[in-house]
Amino acid sequence: SLIYICNYLKNGVIVNDVTRVNYSLIKKKILKKSYCSLSIFPIIILIAFIICALYTKNYNPSYAIQNSSTTWSEYTLNRPIAFMLCYLFNIIIHTILYINIGICIARKHHNYFIAVILSFLTFIGIEAILEIGFNGILCTSILNSEIGIIFNIMNMISFNDSYGMIAPMIVPSIITILTFILIHILYKDKEKLIIDCAQNE
Repeated sequence: SLIYICNYLKNGVIVNDVTRVNYSLIKKKILKKSYCSLSIFPIIILIAFIICALYTKNYNPSYAIQNSSTTWSEYTLNRPIAFMLCYLFNIIIHTILYINIGICIARKHHNYFIAVILSFLTFIGIEAILEIGFNGILCTSILNSEIGIIFNIMNMISFNDSYGMIAPMIVPSIITILTFILIHILYKDKEKLIIDCAQNE
């Protein structure tokens, strides 16, 4: 997701483009190219669902429930369509969040490898704040509650449904909305972006 935006900004292509194309169209193109990779994880999950459908014929969860071979609750497993939709939406939300973090970092750091490393470190930093600050201190120590497990943006595959199928998507959705706002702020000033790109030369 960062290959196009990093090359586009690092090589100063935007400096030439702004003289011919409206800046809002340039931003849309950058975002469109960045979100092209959004479909990778959902496609993999859809393939997994199809394999499960071919294997079980009707998504019957009785074996998993009787043998406790799954981490998801019986309530969730007995609602396969709702589960699959929520699971897929959860994957999409997390993927958008990861891409948004990268887009934010690429605003200042146009070198692809540096942007990837800093994006990963930023992601780890956000997760640490959520795990330590919200889960560890606020929920566990102060509120004496285990609801802090929903403050997790790292393990999207596990889809912890301890507090329902909607709960695992609440925190990632909020942070994703915040990153959209941050992207708007970071890329709002055309002149500053062009100056930063010109400094690469």
